[in-house]
Amino acid sequence: MLTIQPSVFIWTLICFCLLMLILHRLLFRPMLSFMDARRARIDRAAARQEENRRLRTEAQAAVEARLQENAGLTAQAEQEQLSRAGEEAACLVEQARQRGEQRLQECRAGSAEERRQFDARLEQGLEELAQAFVHKFVS
Repeated sequence: MLTIQPSVFIWTLICFCLLMLILHRLLFRPMLSFMDARRARIDRAAARQEENRRLRTEAQAAVEARLQENAGLTAQAEQEQLSRAGEEAACLVEQARQRGEQRLQECRAGSAEERRQFDARLEQGLEELAQAFVHKFVS
């Protein structure tokens, strides 16, 4: 017949609580902080992307304004204005693209570094946890 032994039940409960405490400190807390930091980086990258879109839209609006100004000019002057406006727009678009690429590279570099740090902390935490278990079983 099965009986519940209070001492085994209590020790099981203590071991479970201790395990949850260790996991919370060594695994869950670093993982959650890593995920929060990653979410913040993603949100910043999305905001930068939206800013780049806005700048691109402004550049295109500037080009359109230039085109409307040039409507009254002669054909030759109109061609000159058109080419300058196109060059300016291309320059603005290229600058916005370069800033976006630079920001993206910075985010990727930061993300890779944070990933390496997280992996190192996770590996260290797992080693500490393994040592704690070994020590617990040995003693």
